[in-house]
Amino acid sequence: PPPGPNPPPPPPSSDNDYSSTPMPPLPPGWTSVFEDEFSGSVIDRNKWGVLVGDGCPEDCTVRDGFTNDYTEDSVSVVNGIMRLTATRIPGTDRWHSGRISTYNTFPFRYGRVDFRARIETGDGPFAGLNIMARNNVYGEWPLSGEINMLKYNAAWKQNGITRTSHAFHFAQFIENRFQNPDVDKFREYSLVWDEDVLILYAGSLELLRYHKPQGSGYWQWPFDQLFYLYITLNIDWNQGPKVPPHVNRYVLEVDWIRISQRH
Repeated sequence: PPPGPNPPPPPPSSDNDYSSTPMPPLPPGWTSVFEDEFSGSVIDRNKWGVLVGDGCPEDCTVRDGFTNDYTEDSVSVVNGIMRLTATRIPGTDRWHSGRISTYNTFPFRYGRVDFRARIETGDGPFAGLNIMARNNVYGEWPLSGEINMLKYNAAWKQNGITRTSHAFHFAQFIENRFQNPDVDKFREYSLVWDEDVLILYAGSLELLRYHKPQGSGYWQWPFDQLFYLYITLNIDWNQGPKVPPHVNRYVLEVDWIRISQRH
Protein backbone atom coordinates (compact mmCIF):
# COMPACT_ATOMS: atom_id res chain seq x y z
CA PRO A 1 0.00 0.00 0.00
CA PRO A 2 1.13 3.60 -0.53
CA PRO A 3 2.74 5.26 2.50
CA GLY A 4 0.50 7.25 4.80
CA PRO A 5 0.78 10.96 5.46
CA ASN A 6 4.07 12.21 6.82
CA PRO A 7 3.79 13.21 10.48
CA PRO A 8 5.75 16.33 11.40
CA PRO A 9 8.98 15.80 13.32
CA PRO A 10 8.88 16.31 17.08
CA PRO A 11 9.41 19.89 18.27
CA PRO A 12 12.95 20.90 19.17
CA SER A 13 14.27 19.65 22.50
CA SER A 14 15.78 23.07 23.09
CA ASP A 15 16.50 25.96 20.78
CA ASN A 16 18.55 27.89 23.28
CA ASP A 17 21.34 25.83 24.81
CA TYR A 18 24.71 24.45 23.86
CA SER A 19 24.67 21.11 25.70
CA SER A 20 23.72 17.55 24.79
CA THR A 21 20.14 16.30 25.24
CA PRO A 22 18.64 12.79 24.84
CA MET A 23 17.47 11.69 21.42
CA PRO A 24 13.64 11.93 21.31
CA PRO A 25 11.46 8.93 20.46
CA LEU A 26 10.54 8.28 16.86
CA PRO A 27 7.03 9.03 15.59
CA PRO A 28 4.85 5.91 15.11
CA GLY A 29 5.53 3.90 11.96
CA TRP A 30 9.30 4.37 11.83
CA THR A 31 12.20 2.10 12.81
CA SER A 32 15.75 3.33 13.41
CA VAL A 33 18.35 1.85 11.03
CA PHE A 34 21.31 4.11 11.89
CA GLU A 35 21.87 6.37 14.87
CA ASP A 36 24.64 8.01 16.81
CA GLU A 37 24.40 9.93 20.08
CA PHE A 38 28.18 10.40 20.17
CA SER A 39 28.38 8.92 23.65
CA GLY A 40 32.01 7.77 23.38
CA SER A 41 35.23 9.72 23.52
CA VAL A 42 36.11 9.37 19.81
CA ILE A 43 34.20 9.14 16.55
CA ASP A 44 32.81 5.64 15.86
CA ARG A 45 34.68 4.41 12.77
CA ASN A 46 32.10 1.66 12.26
CA LYS A 47 29.59 4.42 11.51
CA TRP A 48 31.68 7.22 10.03
CA GLY A 49 34.54 7.76 7.67
CA VAL A 50 36.81 10.71 8.46
CA LEU A 51 38.09 12.48 5.36
CA VAL A 52 41.65 13.80 5.08
CA GLY A 53 43.38 16.06 2.58
CA ASP A 54 41.15 17.41 -0.19
CA GLY A 55 38.40 14.81 0.27
CA CYS A 56 39.12 12.94 -2.95
CA PRO A 57 38.09 10.55 -4.33
CA GLU A 58 34.86 10.63 -2.30
CA ASP A 59 34.19 14.29 -2.99
CA CYS A 60 36.73 16.77 -4.36
CA THR A 61 34.65 19.94 -3.91
CA VAL A 62 37.04 21.25 -1.26
CA ARG A 63 39.14 22.31 -4.24
CA ASP A 64 36.41 24.68 -5.42
CA GLY A 65 37.44 27.94 -3.78
CA PHE A 66 37.95 26.72 -0.21
CA THR A 67 41.09 27.41 1.80
CA ASN A 68 41.02 24.31 4.00
CA ASP A 69 42.29 20.74 4.06
CA TYR A 70 40.56 18.02 6.08
CA THR A 71 42.41 16.49 9.02
CA GLU A 72 41.55 13.76 11.51
CA ASP A 73 42.43 16.06 14.40
CA SER A 74 39.61 18.38 13.34
CA VAL A 75 36.99 15.75 14.29
CA SER A 76 36.32 15.14 17.99
CA VAL A 77 33.66 13.92 20.40
CA VAL A 78 33.23 15.92 23.63
CA ASN A 79 30.52 15.51 26.29
CA GLY A 80 28.14 13.68 23.95
CA ILE A 81 28.64 16.07 21.04
CA MET A 82 30.46 15.51 17.74
CA ARG A 83 32.51 18.56 16.87
CA LEU A 84 34.12 19.63 13.60
CA THR A 85 36.67 22.36 14.30
CA ALA A 86 38.21 24.62 11.69
CA THR A 87 41.48 26.22 12.81
CA ARG A 88 43.66 28.68 10.98
CA ILE A 89 47.21 27.55 10.25
CA PRO A 90 49.24 30.23 12.09
CA GLY A 91 50.54 33.03 9.90
CA THR A 92 48.56 31.96 6.82
CA ASP A 93 45.13 32.12 5.20
CA ARG A 94 44.95 28.30 5.10
CA TRP A 95 42.88 26.23 7.49
CA HIS A 96 42.50 22.70 8.84
CA SER A 97 38.91 21.51 9.17
CA GLY A 98 36.74 18.40 9.35
CA ARG A 99 34.37 16.27 7.34
CA ILE A 100 32.76 12.92 8.15
CA SER A 101 30.48 10.75 6.04
CA THR A 102 28.71 7.40 5.72
CA TYR A 103 29.99 6.94 2.15
CA ASN A 104 31.56 3.55 2.96
CA THR A 105 29.62 2.69 6.13
CA PHE A 106 25.92 3.35 5.53
CA PRO A 107 24.54 4.26 2.10
CA PHE A 108 20.73 4.12 2.16
CA ARG A 109 17.63 4.72 0.06
CA TYR A 110 14.44 6.30 1.44
CA GLY A 111 13.62 7.08 5.03
CA ARG A 112 13.89 10.04 7.34
CA VAL A 113 16.92 11.78 8.79
CA ASP A 114 16.63 13.62 12.11
CA PHE A 115 19.47 15.48 13.80
CA ARG A 116 20.21 18.18 16.36
CA ALA A 117 22.99 20.54 15.38
CA ARG A 118 24.47 24.02 15.60
CA ILE A 119 26.85 25.96 13.35
CA GLU A 120 29.00 28.77 14.67
CA THR A 121 28.27 31.83 12.55
CA GLY A 122 30.53 34.50 11.09
CA ASP A 123 32.27 35.36 7.83
CA GLY A 124 34.01 32.45 6.15
CA PRO A 125 32.36 29.12 7.07
CA PHE A 126 30.47 27.12 4.44
CA ALA A 127 29.10 24.27 6.50
CA GLY A 128 26.25 21.84 6.75
CA LEU A 129 24.61 18.42 6.88
CA ASN A 130 23.64 16.88 3.55
CA ILE A 131 22.97 13.66 1.67
CA MET A 132 24.55 12.95 -1.70
CA ALA A 133 24.18 10.28 -4.40
CA ARG A 134 26.54 7.40 -3.58
CA ASN A 135 27.24 6.08 -7.08
CA ASN A 136 26.25 8.94 -9.41
CA VAL A 137 23.94 6.64 -11.33
CA TYR A 138 22.65 9.51 -13.48
CA GLY A 139 25.89 11.43 -13.94
CA GLU A 140 28.13 13.77 -12.01
CA TRP A 141 26.83 16.39 -9.58
CA PRO A 142 24.24 17.77 -9.64
CA LEU A 143 22.47 15.36 -12.03
CA SER A 144 22.45 12.42 -9.59
CA GLY A 145 21.15 14.58 -6.76
CA GLU A 146 22.06 16.15 -3.45
CA ILE A 147 19.86 17.27 -0.54
CA ASN A 148 21.01 20.12 1.70
CA MET A 149 19.24 19.47 4.99
CA LEU A 150 21.08 22.39 6.61
CA LYS A 151 23.71 24.63 5.02
CA TYR A 152 25.19 27.90 6.26
CA ASN A 153 27.12 30.73 4.62
CA ALA A 154 27.26 34.38 5.69
CA ALA A 155 26.69 35.48 2.09
CA TRP A 156 23.02 34.53 2.47
CA LYS A 157 22.38 37.05 5.27
CA GLN A 158 19.59 39.47 4.39
CA ASN A 159 18.79 42.72 6.21
CA GLY A 160 21.18 41.65 8.95
CA ILE A 161 19.37 38.33 9.55
CA THR A 162 21.20 35.03 9.16
CA ARG A 163 19.65 32.65 6.62
CA THR A 164 20.35 28.99 6.01
CA SER A 165 19.87 27.03 2.81
CA HIS A 166 17.60 23.96 2.59
CA ALA A 167 17.61 22.64 -0.95
CA PHE A 168 17.25 19.87 -3.52
CA HIS A 169 19.94 19.77 -6.21
CA PHE A 170 19.49 17.82 -9.46
CA ALA A 171 18.91 19.01 -13.03
CA GLN A 172 16.84 21.66 -11.26
CA PHE A 173 17.59 23.63 -8.10
CA ILE A 174 14.82 24.07 -5.52
CA GLU A 175 15.69 26.01 -2.37
CA ASN A 176 14.33 27.74 0.70
CA ARG A 177 16.67 30.30 2.26
CA PHE A 178 15.21 30.24 5.73
CA GLN A 179 15.59 33.06 8.27
CA ASN A 180 17.53 31.20 10.96
CA PRO A 181 19.18 33.70 13.35
CA ASP A 182 19.68 30.99 15.97
CA VAL A 183 21.56 28.50 13.77
CA ASP A 184 24.45 28.91 16.23
CA LYS A 185 22.25 27.32 18.92
CA PHE A 186 21.18 23.67 18.92
CA ARG A 187 18.03 22.96 16.93
CA GLU A 188 16.44 19.88 15.38
CA TYR A 189 16.16 19.44 11.63
CA SER A 190 14.62 16.63 9.57
CA LEU A 191 14.29 15.17 6.09
CA VAL A 192 11.49 12.82 5.04
CA TRP A 193 12.38 10.98 1.82
CA ASP A 194 9.77 8.69 0.27
CA GLU A 195 9.50 7.17 -3.20
CA ASP A 196 7.51 10.14 -4.44
CA VAL A 197 8.14 13.10 -2.12
CA LEU A 198 10.89 14.98 -0.29
CA ILE A 199 10.15 17.21 2.74
CA LEU A 200 12.55 19.28 4.84
CA TYR A 201 11.79 20.58 8.35
CA ALA A 202 13.28 22.81 11.02
CA GLY A 203 11.73 21.45 14.18
CA SER A 204 8.04 21.02 13.30
CA LEU A 205 8.11 23.79 10.68
CA GLU A 206 7.97 22.54 7.09
CA LEU A 207 10.57 24.35 5.00
CA LEU A 208 10.44 22.74 1.56
CA ARG A 209 8.49 20.02 -0.26
CA TYR A 210 9.00 18.47 -3.69
CA HIS A 211 6.75 15.82 -5.25
CA LYS A 212 7.95 13.45 -7.94
CA PRO A 213 6.29 14.54 -11.20
CA GLN A 214 4.17 11.92 -12.93
CA GLY A 215 6.03 10.09 -15.66
CA SER A 216 9.27 11.81 -14.73
CA GLY A 217 12.76 10.69 -15.62
CA TYR A 218 15.94 11.10 -13.64
CA TRP A 219 16.27 14.75 -14.70
CA GLN A 220 13.19 15.43 -12.54
CA TRP A 221 13.65 12.71 -9.92
CA PRO A 222 17.10 11.16 -9.37
CA PHE A 223 16.14 10.36 -5.77
CA ASP A 224 15.61 6.61 -6.30
CA GLN A 225 19.19 5.44 -5.70
CA LEU A 226 21.55 5.04 -2.76
CA PHE A 227 22.62 8.22 -0.99
CA TYR A 228 25.08 8.81 1.84
CA LEU A 229 25.20 11.32 4.66
CA TYR A 230 28.01 13.83 5.03
CA ILE A 231 28.73 16.57 7.56
CA THR A 232 31.27 19.20 6.57
CA LEU A 233 32.89 22.45 7.66
CA ASN A 234 34.66 24.38 4.91
CA ILE A 235 36.21 27.85 4.99
CA ASP A 236 36.22 30.81 2.58
CA TRP A 237 33.90 29.68 -0.18
CA ASN A 238 34.56 31.67 -3.34
CA GLN A 239 31.09 33.27 -3.20
CA GLY A 240 31.10 34.30 0.44
CA PRO A 241 32.75 36.90 2.68
CA LYS A 242 36.25 36.06 3.83
CA VAL A 243 37.29 35.30 7.40
CA PRO A 244 38.43 38.41 9.29
CA PRO A 245 42.16 38.25 10.10
CA HIS A 246 41.54 38.16 13.86
CA VAL A 247 39.33 35.04 13.69
CA ASN A 248 41.18 31.73 14.00
CA ARG A 249 38.51 29.13 14.79
CA TYR A 250 34.99 27.98 13.89
CA VAL A 251 32.98 24.92 14.94
CA LEU A 252 30.05 22.82 13.76
CA GLU A 253 28.49 20.55 16.40
CA VAL A 254 26.03 17.66 16.19
CA ASP A 255 24.34 16.37 19.34
CA TRP A 256 22.76 13.29 17.77
CA ILE A 257 21.64 11.97 14.39
CA ARG A 258 19.30 9.18 13.34
CA ILE A 259 18.18 7.57 10.08
CA SER A 260 14.93 5.61 10.17
CA GLN A 261 12.70 3.85 7.70
CA ARG A 262 8.99 3.04 7.52
CA HIS A 263 7.79 -0.33 8.76
